[in-house]
Amino acid sequence: MGTYRHLMIYFCCVSIVFSILDIIVQPNVQTYKSAFFMVVEVQRRNMDPWIAKVSVYCLCGCFGVAHYCIAIHFIYRFFALERKGRVRYFQGFNLIIWFLIPIFSGAMWFLITAEVFTQTSIEIDYIRNIVKQTFSADMHEIVFVSGIFYPIDQTVLMTIPFTVIIVFGFRSWKIVRGLLDHGESEYSKNLQMQLYKALVAQNFQTYKSAYILVVEVKRRNMDPWIAKGSIYCICGCFGVVIYCIAIHFIYRLFALERKGRVRYFQGNNLIIWFLIPIVCGAAWLLITSEVYTQTKIEADYIRNSVKQTFNSDMEDIVFISGIFYPIDKTGLRIFNWRTFLGFGLFSILMTIPFTVIIVFGFRSWKIVRGLLDHGESEYSKNLQMQLYKALVAQTVLPMIFLFIPFGLLFSLPMFEIDCQLLSSFITLTFAMYPAVDPLPILYFIDYYRNPIIGLELLRKTDYTMCETLTDAFKLKCCKRSRISNDESITIG
Repeated sequence: MGTYRHLMIYFCCVSIVFSILDIIVQPNVQTYKSAFFMVVEVQRRNMDPWIAKVSVYCLCGCFGVAHYCIAIHFIYRFFALERKGRVRYFQGFNLIIWFLIPIFSGAMWFLITAEVFTQTSIEIDYIRNIVKQTFSADMHEIVFVSGIFYPIDQTVLMTIPFTVIIVFGFRSWKIVRGLLDHGESEYSKNLQMQLYKALVAQNFQTYKSAYILVVEVKRRNMDPWIAKGSIYCICGCFGVVIYCIAIHFIYRLFALERKGRVRYFQGNNLIIWFLIPIVCGAAWLLITSEVYTQTKIEADYIRNSVKQTFNSDMEDIVFISGIFYPIDKTGLRIFNWRTFLGFGLFSILMTIPFTVIIVFGFRSWKIVRGLLDHGESEYSKNLQMQLYKALVAQTVLPMIFLFIPFGLLFSLPMFEIDCQLLSSFITLTFAMYPAVDPLPILYFIDYYRNPIIGLELLRKTDYTMCETLTDAFKLKCCKRSRISNDESITIG
Protein backbone atom coordinates (compact mmCIF):
# COMPACT_ATOMS: atom_id res chain seq x y z
CA MET A 1 0.00 0.00 0.00
CA GLY A 2 2.86 2.41 0.69
CA THR A 3 1.93 6.07 0.75
CA TYR A 4 -1.70 5.30 -0.01
CA ARG A 5 -1.97 3.68 3.42
CA HIS A 6 -0.98 6.95 5.10
CA LEU A 7 -3.52 8.87 3.05
CA MET A 8 -6.31 6.48 4.04
CA ILE A 9 -5.36 6.66 7.74
CA TYR A 10 -5.33 10.46 7.55
CA PHE A 11 -8.71 10.52 5.82
CA CYS A 12 -10.20 8.09 8.37
CA CYS A 13 -9.01 10.25 11.26
CA VAL A 14 -10.63 13.30 9.71
CA SER A 15 -13.88 11.38 9.23
CA ILE A 16 -13.83 10.22 12.87
CA VAL A 17 -13.38 13.78 14.13
CA PHE A 18 -16.13 14.99 11.79
CA SER A 19 -18.50 12.28 13.09
CA ILE A 20 -17.77 13.10 16.74
CA LEU A 21 -18.46 16.80 16.16
CA ASP A 22 -21.65 15.95 14.29
CA ILE A 23 -22.85 13.93 17.29
CA ILE A 24 -22.00 16.76 19.66
CA VAL A 25 -23.53 19.54 17.59
CA GLN A 26 -26.50 17.65 16.09
CA PRO A 27 -26.95 20.51 13.64
CA ASN A 28 -30.24 21.46 12.08
CA VAL A 29 -29.63 23.06 8.70
CA GLN A 30 -32.57 25.17 7.53
CA THR A 31 -33.46 27.55 4.73
CA TYR A 32 -35.95 30.39 4.91
CA LYS A 33 -36.56 32.81 2.05
CA SER A 34 -33.08 34.20 1.23
CA ALA A 35 -31.40 32.71 4.33
CA PHE A 36 -29.57 29.49 5.12
CA PHE A 37 -28.68 28.80 8.75
CA MET A 38 -27.53 26.10 11.16
CA VAL A 39 -29.25 25.87 14.54
CA VAL A 40 -28.18 24.21 17.80
CA GLU A 41 -30.79 24.12 20.58
CA VAL A 42 -28.59 24.84 23.60
CA GLN A 43 -31.24 25.25 26.30
CA ARG A 44 -33.10 22.05 25.49
CA ARG A 45 -29.82 20.10 25.47
CA ASN A 46 -28.37 21.93 28.49
CA MET A 47 -25.25 22.97 26.58
CA ASP A 48 -23.06 26.01 27.13
CA PRO A 49 -23.58 28.46 24.23
CA TRP A 50 -19.84 29.02 23.68
CA ILE A 51 -19.25 25.26 23.41
CA ALA A 52 -22.08 24.98 20.89
CA LYS A 53 -20.80 27.91 18.87
CA VAL A 54 -17.20 26.67 18.77
CA SER A 55 -18.43 23.18 17.90
CA VAL A 56 -20.39 24.59 14.95
CA TYR A 57 -17.28 26.42 13.75
CA CYS A 58 -15.19 23.25 14.11
CA LEU A 59 -17.81 21.18 12.28
CA CYS A 60 -17.70 23.60 9.34
CA GLY A 61 -13.89 23.48 9.45
CA CYS A 62 -13.94 19.67 9.36
CA PHE A 63 -16.17 19.82 6.32
CA GLY A 64 -13.52 21.91 4.58
CA VAL A 65 -10.85 19.39 5.59
CA ALA A 66 -12.92 16.42 4.39
CA HIS A 67 -13.62 17.53 0.84
CA TYR A 68 -10.01 18.62 0.29
CA CYS A 69 -8.93 15.16 1.49
CA ILE A 70 -11.21 13.65 -1.13
CA ALA A 71 -9.68 15.87 -3.81
CA ILE A 72 -6.13 14.87 -2.80
CA HIS A 73 -7.24 11.25 -2.84
CA PHE A 74 -8.24 11.62 -6.50
CA ILE A 75 -4.95 13.31 -7.36
CA TYR A 76 -2.98 10.42 -5.88
CA ARG A 77 -5.15 7.86 -7.63
CA PHE A 78 -4.59 9.60 -10.98
CA PHE A 79 -0.81 9.71 -10.48
CA ALA A 80 -0.82 6.02 -9.59
CA LEU A 81 -2.81 5.10 -12.70
CA GLU A 82 -0.55 7.15 -14.96
CA ARG A 83 2.51 5.12 -13.94
CA LYS A 84 4.84 7.97 -14.83
CA GLY A 85 6.56 8.06 -11.47
CA ARG A 86 4.68 11.10 -10.21
CA VAL A 87 3.61 9.18 -7.08
CA ARG A 88 6.99 10.31 -5.72
CA TYR A 89 5.39 13.71 -5.11
CA PHE A 90 3.52 12.03 -2.23
CA GLN A 91 6.63 10.64 -0.57
CA GLY A 92 8.87 11.99 2.18
CA PHE A 93 8.52 15.65 3.06
CA ASN A 94 6.02 16.20 0.23
CA LEU A 95 3.49 14.04 2.07
CA ILE A 96 3.47 16.50 4.96
CA ILE A 97 2.64 19.32 2.53
CA TRP A 98 -0.28 17.31 1.15
CA PHE A 99 -1.49 16.75 4.74
CA LEU A 100 -1.29 20.47 5.49
CA ILE A 101 -3.44 21.52 2.52
CA PRO A 102 -6.74 20.16 3.99
CA ILE A 103 -5.85 21.57 7.41
CA PHE A 104 -5.27 25.00 5.90
CA SER A 105 -8.57 24.89 3.96
CA GLY A 106 -10.37 23.70 7.11
CA ALA A 107 -8.94 26.66 9.00
CA MET A 108 -10.27 28.95 6.25
CA TRP A 109 -13.74 27.42 6.61
CA PHE A 110 -13.52 27.87 10.39
CA LEU A 111 -12.52 31.55 10.11
CA ILE A 112 -15.08 32.37 7.44
CA THR A 113 -17.87 30.81 9.51
CA ALA A 114 -16.77 32.60 12.66
CA GLU A 115 -16.09 36.05 11.17
CA VAL A 116 -18.49 36.38 8.24
CA PHE A 117 -21.64 34.58 9.39
CA THR A 118 -22.23 36.44 12.62
CA GLN A 119 -25.28 36.80 14.88
CA THR A 120 -26.45 40.39 14.57
CA SER A 121 -29.87 41.82 15.31
CA ILE A 122 -30.70 41.82 11.59
CA GLU A 123 -30.13 38.06 11.30
CA ILE A 124 -31.95 37.39 14.57
CA ASP A 125 -35.04 39.35 13.52
CA TYR A 126 -35.05 37.79 10.06
CA ILE A 127 -35.22 34.15 11.22
CA ARG A 128 -37.07 34.66 14.52
CA ASN A 129 -40.47 33.52 13.24
CA ILE A 130 -39.19 30.46 11.38
CA VAL A 131 -37.18 29.36 14.44
CA LYS A 132 -40.27 29.72 16.62
CA GLN A 133 -42.38 27.81 14.11
CA THR A 134 -39.86 25.00 13.46
CA PHE A 135 -38.21 24.48 16.84
CA SER A 136 -40.74 26.07 19.23
CA ALA A 137 -37.82 27.99 20.70
CA ASP A 138 -36.94 31.62 21.31
CA MET A 139 -33.75 33.09 19.92
CA HIS A 140 -32.00 33.15 23.30
CA GLU A 141 -32.51 29.38 23.54
CA ILE A 142 -30.46 28.58 20.45
CA VAL A 143 -27.05 29.18 18.89
CA PHE A 144 -26.93 29.63 15.14
CA VAL A 145 -24.82 30.72 12.21
CA SER A 146 -26.66 32.14 9.22
CA GLY A 147 -26.15 33.65 5.81
CA ILE A 148 -28.89 35.99 4.57
CA PHE A 149 -28.61 37.27 1.02
CA TYR A 150 -31.34 39.90 1.25
CA PRO A 151 -31.90 40.93 4.87
CA ILE A 152 -34.46 43.57 5.75
CA ASP A 153 -33.12 46.81 7.19
CA GLN A 154 -34.78 50.10 8.07
CA THR A 155 -33.59 52.08 5.06
CA VAL A 156 -33.80 51.23 1.37
CA LEU A 157 -34.58 47.72 0.11
CA MET A 158 -33.52 46.70 -3.39
CA THR A 159 -33.36 50.26 -4.74
CA ILE A 160 -31.89 49.34 -8.11
CA PRO A 161 -34.57 46.85 -9.29
CA PHE A 162 -37.31 49.07 -7.87
CA THR A 163 -35.98 52.04 -9.86
CA VAL A 164 -35.71 49.95 -13.01
CA ILE A 165 -39.31 48.76 -12.63
CA ILE A 166 -40.60 52.32 -12.13
CA VAL A 167 -38.60 53.93 -14.96
CA PHE A 168 -39.08 51.29 -17.63
CA GLY A 169 -42.64 50.56 -16.57
CA PHE A 170 -43.51 54.25 -16.98
CA ARG A 171 -41.81 54.43 -20.39
CA SER A 172 -43.66 51.30 -21.53
CA TRP A 173 -46.92 52.82 -20.32
CA LYS A 174 -46.25 55.97 -22.37
CA ILE A 175 -45.62 53.93 -25.50
CA VAL A 176 -48.81 51.93 -25.05
CA ARG A 177 -50.80 55.07 -24.35
CA GLY A 178 -49.49 56.45 -27.64
CA LEU A 179 -50.59 53.32 -29.47
CA LEU A 180 -54.06 53.58 -27.97
CA ASP A 181 -54.57 56.96 -29.66
CA HIS A 182 -54.47 55.21 -33.02
CA GLY A 183 -57.27 52.75 -32.30
CA GLU A 184 -60.04 52.76 -34.90
CA SER A 185 -62.83 52.55 -32.33
CA GLU A 186 -63.48 52.60 -28.60
CA TYR A 187 -63.72 48.80 -28.68
CA SER A 188 -60.32 48.58 -30.39
CA LYS A 189 -58.71 50.89 -27.81
CA ASN A 190 -60.19 48.91 -24.93
CA LEU A 191 -59.07 45.61 -26.49
CA GLN A 192 -55.50 46.88 -26.95
CA MET A 193 -55.27 47.93 -23.31
CA GLN A 194 -56.67 44.62 -22.09
CA LEU A 195 -54.20 42.66 -24.19
CA TYR A 196 -51.36 44.80 -22.93
CA LYS A 197 -52.37 44.20 -19.34
CA ALA A 198 -52.75 40.48 -19.95
CA LEU A 199 -49.21 40.23 -21.31
CA VAL A 200 -47.43 42.30 -18.68
CA ALA A 201 -49.46 41.43 -15.60
CA GLN A 202 -48.89 37.69 -15.41
CA ASN A 203 -47.35 36.33 -12.23
CA PHE A 204 -45.58 33.00 -11.89
CA GLN A 205 -45.85 31.61 -8.38
CA THR A 206 -44.93 28.41 -6.55
CA TYR A 207 -46.61 27.14 -3.41
CA LYS A 208 -45.74 23.80 -1.78
CA SER A 209 -46.26 21.23 -4.56
CA ALA A 210 -47.89 23.69 -6.98
CA TYR A 211 -46.73 26.05 -9.70
CA ILE A 212 -49.21 28.73 -10.71
CA LEU A 213 -49.63 31.43 -13.35
CA VAL A 214 -52.00 34.15 -12.12
CA VAL A 215 -53.67 37.13 -13.80
CA GLU A 216 -55.67 39.54 -11.63
CA VAL A 217 -58.65 40.24 -13.87
CA LYS A 218 -60.93 42.16 -11.50
CA ARG A 219 -58.30 44.64 -10.34
CA ARG A 220 -57.30 45.34 -13.95
CA ASN A 221 -60.85 45.41 -15.32
CA MET A 222 -60.02 42.65 -17.80
CA ASP A 223 -62.30 40.12 -19.44
CA PRO A 224 -61.49 36.64 -18.06
CA TRP A 225 -61.55 35.03 -21.51
CA ILE A 226 -58.90 37.48 -22.77
CA ALA A 227 -56.70 36.78 -19.74
CA LYS A 228 -57.07 33.03 -20.12
CA GLY A 229 -56.44 33.14 -23.86
CA SER A 230 -53.33 35.27 -23.30
CA ILE A 231 -51.98 32.78 -20.78
CA TYR A 232 -52.44 29.93 -23.24
CA CYS A 233 -50.82 31.96 -26.01
CA ILE A 234 -47.78 32.96 -23.98
CA CYS A 235 -47.21 29.31 -23.05
CA GLY A 236 -47.49 28.42 -26.74
CA CYS A 237 -45.03 31.18 -27.63
CA PHE A 238 -42.51 29.68 -25.22
CA GLY A 239 -42.75 26.40 -27.13
CA VAL A 240 -42.25 28.24 -30.42
CA VAL A 241 -39.19 30.11 -29.12
CA ILE A 242 -37.23 27.12 -27.85
CA TYR A 243 -37.77 25.19 -31.09
CA CYS A 244 -36.72 28.23 -33.14
CA ILE A 245 -33.47 28.29 -31.16
CA ALA A 246 -32.92 24.58 -31.82
CA ILE A 247 -33.48 25.04 -35.58
CA HIS A 248 -31.05 27.93 -35.48
CA PHE A 249 -28.35 25.60 -34.14
CA ILE A 250 -29.11 22.98 -36.83
CA TYR A 251 -28.71 25.54 -39.61
CA ARG A 252 -25.50 26.88 -38.14
CA LEU A 253 -23.95 23.40 -38.03
CA PHE A 254 -24.94 22.69 -41.65
CA ALA A 255 -23.33 25.97 -42.72
CA LEU A 256 -20.12 25.27 -40.81
CA GLU A 257 -19.85 21.74 -42.21
CA ARG A 258 -19.73 23.01 -45.84
CA LYS A 259 -21.23 19.75 -47.12
CA GLY A 260 -24.09 21.35 -49.01
CA ARG A 261 -26.71 20.43 -46.43
CA VAL A 262 -27.85 24.04 -46.23
CA ARG A 263 -29.99 23.15 -49.25
CA TYR A 264 -32.37 21.46 -46.79
CA PHE A 265 -33.34 24.98 -45.68
CA GLN A 266 -34.18 26.15 -49.21
CA GLY A 267 -37.40 26.16 -51.19
CA ASN A 268 -40.33 24.23 -49.78
CA ASN A 269 -38.13 22.72 -47.08
CA LEU A 270 -37.93 26.14 -45.41
CA ILE A 271 -41.70 26.10 -44.93
CA ILE A 272 -41.41 22.77 -43.10
CA TRP A 273 -38.76 24.22 -40.78
CA PHE A 274 -41.07 27.18 -40.10
CA LEU A 275 -43.96 24.84 -39.30
CA ILE A 276 -42.05 22.80 -36.70
CA PRO A 277 -41.98 25.57 -34.03
CA ILE A 278 -45.63 26.42 -34.77
CA VAL A 279 -46.72 22.80 -34.28
CA CYS A 280 -44.73 22.55 -31.04
CA GLY A 281 -46.16 25.85 -29.82
CA ALA A 282 -49.65 24.54 -30.58
CA ALA A 283 -48.81 21.44 -28.53
CA TRP A 284 -47.78 23.65 -25.59
CA LEU A 285 -51.02 25.62 -25.94
CA LEU A 286 -53.18 22.47 -26.01
CA ILE A 287 -51.42 20.91 -23.02
CA THR A 288 -51.83 24.12 -21.04
CA SER A 289 -55.53 24.48 -21.88
CA GLU A 290 -56.56 20.82 -21.57
CA VAL A 291 -54.37 19.42 -18.80
CA TYR A 292 -54.03 22.36 -16.41
CA THR A 293 -57.65 23.14 -15.64
CA GLN A 294 -59.29 25.25 -12.93
CA THR A 295 -61.13 22.83 -10.68
CA LYS A 296 -62.30 23.28 -7.11
CA ILE A 297 -59.37 21.20 -5.81
CA GLU A 298 -56.83 23.51 -7.41
CA ALA A 299 -58.71 26.61 -6.28
CA ASP A 300 -58.89 25.45 -2.64
CA TYR A 301 -55.22 24.43 -2.62
CA ILE A 302 -53.88 27.84 -3.68
CA ARG A 303 -56.59 30.02 -2.11
CA ASN A 304 -54.53 31.08 0.93
CA SER A 305 -51.41 31.72 -1.15
CA VAL A 306 -53.35 33.91 -3.60
CA LYS A 307 -54.94 35.82 -0.74
CA GLN A 308 -51.60 36.39 0.95
CA THR A 309 -49.66 37.28 -2.20
CA PHE A 310 -52.20 39.27 -4.23
CA ASN A 311 -54.78 40.14 -1.59
CA SER A 312 -57.41 38.78 -3.98
CA ASP A 313 -60.14 36.18 -3.82
CA MET A 314 -60.21 33.30 -6.28
CA GLU A 315 -63.16 34.90 -8.10
CA ASP A 316 -60.98 37.94 -8.86
CA ILE A 317 -58.26 36.07 -10.76
CA VAL A 318 -57.71 33.75 -13.69
CA PHE A 319 -55.08 31.09 -13.23
CA ILE A 320 -53.59 27.86 -14.50
CA SER A 321 -51.86 25.60 -12.05
CA GLY A 322 -50.12 22.30 -11.76
CA ILE A 323 -50.42 20.66 -8.34
CA PHE A 324 -48.59 17.40 -7.83
CA TYR A 325 -50.14 16.50 -4.45
CA PRO A 326 -53.45 18.32 -3.91
CA ILE A 327 -55.70 17.90 -0.88
CA ASP A 328 -59.00 16.07 -1.37
CA LYS A 329 -62.28 16.66 0.48
CA THR A 330 -61.20 14.44 3.39
CA GLY A 331 -58.00 16.42 3.93
CA LEU A 332 -55.67 13.75 2.52
CA ARG A 333 -52.91 14.32 0.00
CA ILE A 334 -53.65 12.64 -3.31
CA PHE A 335 -51.65 11.91 -6.44
CA ASN A 336 -52.65 14.28 -9.27
CA TRP A 337 -52.07 12.30 -12.46
CA ARG A 338 -53.02 15.27 -14.67
CA THR A 339 -50.16 17.40 -13.33
CA PHE A 340 -47.70 14.54 -13.69
CA LEU A 341 -48.96 13.96 -17.23
CA GLY A 342 -48.53 17.63 -18.08
CA PHE A 343 -45.09 17.65 -16.48
CA GLY A 344 -44.09 14.60 -18.53
CA LEU A 345 -45.34 16.11 -21.79
CA PHE A 346 -43.64 19.43 -21.10
CA SER A 347 -40.43 17.59 -20.21
CA ILE A 348 -40.49 15.75 -23.54
CA LEU A 349 -41.17 18.95 -25.47
CA MET A 350 -38.29 20.71 -23.68
CA THR A 351 -35.86 17.79 -23.87
CA ILE A 352 -35.96 17.64 -27.69
CA PRO A 353 -34.73 21.21 -28.36
CA PHE A 354 -32.41 21.04 -25.35
CA THR A 355 -30.75 17.93 -26.80
CA VAL A 356 -30.54 19.51 -30.25
CA ILE A 357 -28.84 22.61 -28.82
CA ILE A 358 -26.33 20.56 -26.84
CA VAL A 359 -25.48 18.10 -29.65
CA PHE A 360 -25.40 20.55 -32.55
CA GLY A 361 -23.74 23.23 -30.43
CA PHE A 362 -21.00 20.81 -29.43
CA ARG A 363 -20.46 19.63 -33.01
CA SER A 364 -20.29 23.24 -34.20
CA TRP A 365 -17.82 23.99 -31.44
CA LYS A 366 -15.62 21.09 -32.60
CA ILE A 367 -15.66 22.35 -36.19
CA VAL A 368 -14.79 25.92 -35.25
CA ARG A 369 -12.16 24.65 -32.83
CA GLY A 370 -10.59 22.65 -35.65
CA LEU A 371 -10.61 25.64 -37.96
CA LEU A 372 -8.49 27.56 -35.47
CA ASP A 373 -5.64 25.14 -36.06
CA HIS A 374 -5.85 25.38 -39.85
CA GLY A 375 -6.20 29.11 -40.44
CA GLU A 376 -4.38 30.19 -43.57
CA SER A 377 -3.52 33.62 -42.18
CA GLU A 378 -3.59 35.62 -38.98
CA TYR A 379 -6.75 37.34 -40.19
CA SER A 380 -8.51 34.03 -40.77
CA LYS A 381 -7.49 32.66 -37.36
CA ASN A 382 -8.66 35.84 -35.64
CA LEU A 383 -12.02 35.67 -37.39
CA GLN A 384 -12.51 32.01 -36.48
CA MET A 385 -11.66 32.76 -32.83
CA GLN A 386 -14.29 35.49 -32.77
CA LEU A 387 -16.87 33.08 -34.18
CA TYR A 388 -15.81 30.45 -31.66
CA LYS A 389 -16.35 32.76 -28.69
CA ALA A 390 -19.71 33.92 -30.02
CA LEU A 391 -20.82 30.34 -30.58
CA VAL A 392 -19.97 29.31 -27.02
CA ALA A 393 -21.81 32.33 -25.59
CA GLN A 394 -24.90 31.74 -27.73
CA THR A 395 -25.00 28.11 -26.61
CA VAL A 396 -24.88 29.05 -22.93
CA LEU A 397 -27.47 31.84 -23.06
CA PRO A 398 -30.60 29.73 -23.76
CA MET A 399 -29.57 27.37 -20.98
CA ILE A 400 -29.35 30.21 -18.47
CA PHE A 401 -32.39 32.20 -19.58
CA LEU A 402 -34.82 29.48 -20.69
CA PHE A 403 -34.16 25.80 -20.04
CA ILE A 404 -32.69 25.89 -16.53
CA PRO A 405 -35.21 28.37 -15.01
CA PHE A 406 -38.29 26.72 -16.52
CA GLY A 407 -36.96 23.22 -15.85
CA LEU A 408 -36.48 24.04 -12.18
CA LEU A 409 -39.84 25.80 -11.96
CA PHE A 410 -41.65 22.70 -13.21
CA SER A 411 -39.64 20.09 -11.30
CA LEU A 412 -38.88 21.56 -7.84
CA PRO A 413 -42.53 21.73 -6.68
CA MET A 414 -42.68 17.97 -7.22
CA PHE A 415 -40.39 17.70 -4.18
CA GLU A 416 -42.11 20.64 -2.41
CA ILE A 417 -38.96 22.75 -2.66
CA ASP A 418 -39.65 26.47 -2.43
CA CYS A 419 -38.51 28.30 -5.57
CA GLN A 420 -40.47 31.51 -5.14
CA LEU A 421 -37.42 33.67 -5.85
CA LEU A 422 -36.90 31.90 -9.17
CA SER A 423 -40.55 32.22 -10.13
CA SER A 424 -40.38 35.97 -9.54
CA PHE A 425 -37.85 36.37 -12.37
CA ILE A 426 -39.13 33.71 -14.77
CA THR A 427 -41.17 36.09 -16.93
CA LEU A 428 -38.31 38.57 -16.97
CA THR A 429 -35.77 36.01 -18.18
CA PHE A 430 -38.13 34.82 -20.91
CA ALA A 431 -38.68 38.39 -22.08
CA MET A 432 -34.98 39.29 -21.89
CA TYR A 433 -33.67 36.39 -23.96
CA PRO A 434 -34.48 37.77 -27.46
CA ALA A 435 -32.69 41.00 -26.53
CA VAL A 436 -29.68 39.27 -24.98
CA ASP A 437 -29.17 36.61 -27.66
CA PRO A 438 -27.57 38.94 -30.30
CA LEU A 439 -25.17 40.52 -27.79
CA PRO A 440 -22.39 37.88 -28.14
CA ILE A 441 -22.30 38.50 -31.91
CA LEU A 442 -22.27 42.26 -31.46
CA TYR A 443 -19.53 42.02 -28.84
CA PHE A 444 -17.17 39.32 -30.12
CA ILE A 445 -17.26 40.04 -33.87
CA ASP A 446 -15.11 43.05 -34.79
CA TYR A 447 -17.14 43.73 -37.93
CA TYR A 448 -20.17 44.57 -35.74
CA ARG A 449 -18.47 45.79 -32.58
CA ASN A 450 -16.31 48.52 -34.09
CA PRO A 451 -19.12 50.50 -35.81
CA ILE A 452 -21.34 50.16 -32.73
CA ILE A 453 -18.81 51.60 -30.28
CA GLY A 454 -17.55 54.14 -32.83
CA LEU A 455 -14.07 52.75 -33.38
CA GLU A 456 -12.38 52.03 -36.69
CA LEU A 457 -9.77 49.51 -35.72
CA LEU A 458 -9.30 48.25 -39.26
CA ARG A 459 -5.82 47.14 -40.19
CA LYS A 460 -4.23 48.85 -43.15
CA THR A 461 -3.01 45.52 -44.48
CA ASP A 462 -6.57 44.27 -44.66
CA TYR A 463 -8.40 47.31 -46.02
CA THR A 464 -7.78 50.38 -48.17
CA MET A 465 -9.84 53.54 -48.18
CA CYS A 466 -11.38 54.55 -51.49
CA GLU A 467 -10.36 58.07 -52.49
CA THR A 468 -13.47 59.19 -54.31
CA LEU A 469 -15.92 61.42 -52.46
CA THR A 470 -18.97 59.31 -53.32
CA ASP A 471 -17.31 56.20 -51.84
CA ALA A 472 -15.87 57.96 -48.81
CA PHE A 473 -17.72 55.71 -46.39
CA LYS A 474 -17.14 52.44 -48.23
CA LEU A 475 -14.41 50.02 -47.24
CA LYS A 476 -12.88 47.78 -49.83
CA CYS A 477 -11.49 44.54 -48.54
CA CYS A 478 -8.04 43.91 -50.04
CA LYS A 479 -7.11 40.81 -48.12
CA ARG A 480 -5.76 38.11 -50.40
CA SER A 481 -7.23 35.29 -48.27
CA ARG A 482 -10.91 35.92 -48.82
CA ILE A 483 -13.88 33.68 -47.99
CA SER A 484 -16.08 33.75 -51.06
CA ASN A 485 -18.71 31.16 -50.17
CA ASP A 486 -21.64 32.69 -48.25
CA GLU A 487 -22.01 29.42 -46.34
CA SER A 488 -18.54 29.71 -44.81
CA ILE A 489 -19.70 32.05 -42.11
CA THR A 490 -23.19 31.94 -40.71
CA ILE A 491 -23.97 33.75 -37.51
CA GLY A 492 -27.28 33.68 -35.69
